[in-house]
Amino acid sequence: MENFIKKIREDLNRHIPLSDEFYTALNRYLFLKKRKRREIISSPDQKRKCSLYICQGYVGVYKLQHGKEFLILVFKENNLVHDWIKYSSEPDSQILVKAITDTVYLEFSLSDLRFLILRHPETFNLILVLNHRIQVATYHFLELIRKEFIYGYSAFCHCFPGIQGYLNYSDWASLFSTSTRTVGRVLSQKPKAKYPSSKRGGRGQRGNGTSMASPRL
Repeated sequence: MENFIKKIREDLNRHIPLSDEFYTALNRYLFLKKRKRREIISSPDQKRKCSLYICQGYVGVYKLQHGKEFLILVFKENNLVHDWIKYSSEPDSQILVKAITDTVYLEFSLSDLRFLILRHPETFNLILVLNHRIQVATYHFLELIRKEFIYGYSAFCHCFPGIQGYLNYSDWASLFSTSTRTVGRVLSQKPKAKYPSSKRGGRGQRGNGTSMASPRL
């Protein structure tokens, strides 16, 4: 736990210097969590609103629609997975957050954050900085997946090293708003790697040509 607290402190201090007292207080509200690959982190029926700071691994945000899961966002080490989806959307928002790989993260709740702001006003400045950081990261991510899959695939794998071993054809199709047939054709021309088949119920299998356009938030 101590190593991960040190990690988040070094990361945040690059953006805004904060006092030792602040980090001592923050430490009381951070909870170290671990999830196995494909394990659910947050589901639509979860009442407690939390944000995550990823220490290790990849995390995916999925849109649930008509009983299917559509991967729409991917986060990596040092990313803050702010629960902006639940903060800003309707109560019945069908958003699922899952570990794409084995994942370690620090979790803190919205209620604890409010309490921290009352005790340490400097927290508000940190939130402004982090919100800007999230917006910039999201912008670059969306720019990445707006590319045609044949061009965007390599850039995506460069940004998320090793992730090609964890996403199936349907995940790629969902991210890039294309079909599993297109994904299969492009990946068949790439160096051999393990590409998991689709195992989530109701999602298209590799090579079926079904359009997997991702519903955007």
